[in-house]
Amino acid sequence: MKKLILISSFIFICGTVLHAQDPVKVLENRVSQLESDKNSLLWLLGILTLIWGVIVFWAKKLTDRTIKNTEEDFRKKTEEKLAGIEMEMVKAINDKRNTIDRAMEHSDKEGVLLATKRVYVWGEEDFAIIKKVLKNAKFNVSEHFFVTDEEAKEGYDILIVNNQNGSLDLDQVVKKVNGLPDKTCAMYYNVTRLNFPTDKLSEEKQDKVNFANGAAQIYGNLLNLMKYQG
Repeated sequence: MKKLILISSFIFICGTVLHAQDPVKVLENRVSQLESDKNSLLWLLGILTLIWGVIVFWAKKLTDRTIKNTEEDFRKKTEEKLAGIEMEMVKAINDKRNTIDRAMEHSDKEGVLLATKRVYVWGEEDFAIIKKVLKNAKFNVSEHFFVTDEEAKEGYDILIVNNQNGSLDLDQVVKKVNGLPDKTCAMYYNVTRLNFPTDKLSEEKQDKVNFANGAAQIYGNLLNLMKYQG
């Protein structure tokens, strides 16, 4: 019986040894499995890299297109704004040029009138204010400014009635104005609010007389008479 047990034990041990795996074989299998896992990982990594490359490519393409569109929009809007500014500048320059041309033309006409029209100051002897105003306005005082009948005997364009302090007889003033030649105009100057009797003017002189009640009005009113005469 003991022999039988010993034989059975021996057979069992031998079977176990025979069926036990070789450690080297186990290691080789493990290495092989790791290699397989490595290859799978590399393959997955390659797929991910490819996908990332595609994403980067299209993202760059979309970004470039967006930048290009933005640049084109910016360029277009800038050109439109510059064109608008240019048009405004051209219009402003033309307007300014027209204004300057009109001013020069106006100035030239005034210059001609001031240089050629003859003025006779009649009435009160103190005419210093009138002369000063006309001199400052570049009127030809030295040649065309008369203060006596002798100086004015060859004719004059405008009579300035100098009643600054209101000492003149208005009937005499009316007589003087009504007796002027048809084309001669008159300006009545007075600072004491002594009104000129316009109702006594002849019909021919109704539109040929204006009035100044202060020094500041002398030049403008006189120039208007000059322009009216032409």
